[in-house]
Amino acid sequence: MDEMIKPKTAVIPFILPKKCQEKYELLTQLLGNEEEFFLSEPVESSGDVLRVAEQVYDMEADLAALFPFSKEMERLMYSVALFLDSPIIIFGLKDCEGFQSALSAYKAIEKTRNDVFLLKSTLSYEAKEKIRFYAEISRRTKNFLKKKLGVYPRLTSWLKLRHNPQEIEERFGIEIKPISEFKTSGSRMGDEIIVLFEKFRVEVDDETKSKALQSYLKILGAMEENNVSGICMDCNHFLSEEKITPCLAGCLLAVENKQLVCGSDLSTLLTAVFLKEVTGIFPLTGRIINVEGNLLRVESCFIPLTLCKEGEKALNQLKGSCEVTVTAPINKGEVTLAHFACPNYDEIHVLHGKIVNHFFREGKNITEVFVEINNDFVEKYPEGSVVLVHGNHVETIKVASRMLNVRSSL
Repeated sequence: MDEMIKPKTAVIPFILPKKCQEKYELLTQLLGNEEEFFLSEPVESSGDVLRVAEQVYDMEADLAALFPFSKEMERLMYSVALFLDSPIIIFGLKDCEGFQSALSAYKAIEKTRNDVFLLKSTLSYEAKEKIRFYAEISRRTKNFLKKKLGVYPRLTSWLKLRHNPQEIEERFGIEIKPISEFKTSGSRMGDEIIVLFEKFRVEVDDETKSKALQSYLKILGAMEENNVSGICMDCNHFLSEEKITPCLAGCLLAVENKQLVCGSDLSTLLTAVFLKEVTGIFPLTGRIINVEGNLLRVESCFIPLTLCKEGEKALNQLKGSCEVTVTAPINKGEVTLAHFACPNYDEIHVLHGKIVNHFFREGKNITEVFVEINNDFVEKYPEGSVVLVHGNHVETIKVASRMLNVRSSL
């Protein structure tokens, strides 16, 4: 799907004949002639339900926005909702006699589906922007469901029990592809990578640097060949096969908009790909070391290049090893932390925090990040790994998870 095409919203007014016409005319003026909105003919009786539902279905709308302008419209709204396969947003207009119809319809529809939302609003520019907000999340959520994930090599029996790939495939329809080997491929060394490396301060011997770059090309080639958006890897297995760790690849793949997660951690990979899709921001993945008071300590083997601040970057090799990574400063400030709860994936844990410090630990070749959080984090968040994206995206994640029929716990 072309990312430049705006999400489409079907706007459906519910109104009794010759009633509240001024509100309907105001809605028409508010939407204007913008192509992202399709304003249907008003639903006035049961005879209009199937006609309007077919119009919305044929246009493959990302969102349906229901506007009840008259009293006793809830039965018609419920009937239309039965035919819709897109998320639904119901507007309860505070200054309109259809307000109670919106409340009643929402209560009835939410018993049958999770992706329905109620907004109490006025017929204003803010309402129009809310439609855009929900439609954009719906489009991004649909794109997430089209993703494919790679695992290397194959998940062991224990990891299958822990991460339950079958549930991911059944719940989200996301294909999980085992990747058994990395051949020297025809993948190119992108011009942007060459330019980046010219700016790096290098503290790696030439042979190890060459091996690390080749490992990046092999992993990128395998991901492109298998058409996967992300890959989780058994790093020790990769080290035994390639004589190098995949840490540098994890840094560089961000430039190609692809995600690498170490430790065969499929649930963390799923979370990272989800957050990237719905927020549009490349995430940082890491292991939780401890929590002291309201300070969460996370360590990561690599920082995606897209998260690095402008300034000096260094290519660093762990002494006496074949572990190569990039060291660079990252932005402090607001972040959103999240993780799908495995093995059922029916819940996502979400938390708002703030990066207050970070530093590179040379003796371990890792970056430690300190995040200020609520001090009851440990009780609410049982996972051992975490995914962070810069900014406050709690509301976006809550809406997207509901569209996926997944609970969000804060």
